Amino acid sequence: MIAHRSAAELGLFAGVMQSAGLDVGNVATVIEFESAGTWSPSVKNPGSAAVGLIQFMPSTAESLGTSSAALQQMSFAEQLPFVAKYFARVGPARLSRLVDYYAAVFWPAAIGSADDYVIAQAGSTVYDANKGLDRDNNGQITTSDLAVAMNQTRATAKGTVDVIPSHSTGLSPRGAGLAVGALILTVLGTAAALIIRKVRGG
Repeated sequence: MIAHRSAAELGLFAGVMQSAGLDVGNVATVIEFESAGTWSPSVKNPGSAAVGLIQFMPSTAESLGTSSAALQQMSFAEQLPFVAKYFARVGPARLSRLVDYYAAVFWPAAIGSADDYVIAQAGSTVYDANKGLDRDNNGQITTSDLAVAMNQTRATAKGTVDVIPSHSTGLSPRGAGLAVGALILTVLGTAAALIIRKVRGG
């Protein structure tokens, strides 16, 4: 859960993502899902070689100029630039929806696709490894299923983060993320939502 990270760490997180032109809330939701709610840079997928905040595969890590082993040894702060670099490489302009952020990690071909776009069907290796994503149990994983998974993740995670954008503070995006008062972390109850709200200035 996001409450595993301190307000200072979350301020850094917000600043790094904003500096890369990314939607802080959408990246946070992907991290919540991919790290199984741990927000741990060392978390490893028990069924694959994926590691870290957004479950970097070895080939992805190498393409980013690092390795799975190195990522797993990094602190939260050290791994953030690699998260930002990954999404920035995909292209923030292509990531117009929450589901596009998750598709960028899980199945890039689904970025910008229609809800009924089929990613995998029952009996395939991809489906069998990820059948929990078949949210309507119809034997297919579609873009709509990914959207449902992300919306459910956002609705059930713990914690609230308010990020004041740079135009409200007069600071750079990174400065806005780090400024005192730019980030408010409230640890809520088990059913509380993770909500990233852009607070309008003035």
